[in-house]
Amino acid sequence: MQMLLYTHPVNDQRADRGLATINSFWVSGTGALHAAGAELRQDGSQIAPTIADSLRGPAISRDWSAWMDAWRAIDGSACANLLRELKAGKRVSLTLCGERNAITWKNRPPGLLSDILSRIVGQIGHQPLYDMHEQL
Repeated sequence: MQMLLYTHPVNDQRADRGLATINSFWVSGTGALHAAGAELRQDGSQIAPTIADSLRGPAISRDWSAWMDAWRAIDGSACANLLRELKAGKRVSLTLCGERNAITWKNRPPGLLSDILSRIVGQIGHQPLYDMHEQL
């Protein structure tokens, strides 16, 4: 990027005006969440996104006890709500993201394979995220 901006006419114009040249730029954040980005359910109703940002502060301050408490709260609220909707046959999605990456999981309409898997998962049971972390 530095080499591209070095030869760009905007920098010649800035230098002529006595301004500093631009040789880099910083991209940060993901922008604002807006209703146009919301998903629709099969019945046409909007899925209201839940944003759980309670992990950020403890992670930045490296307060791992508070970070685990935040995970427990998320597991008992947002994740529990997702699980209830999933068990009720609703379409759900879960996005986990960090500073550099994000990954989204979405359920598909029920089929034979999902029926078999739900029976297996039903036999195993739901294990909260923090319990799985403590076992690692």
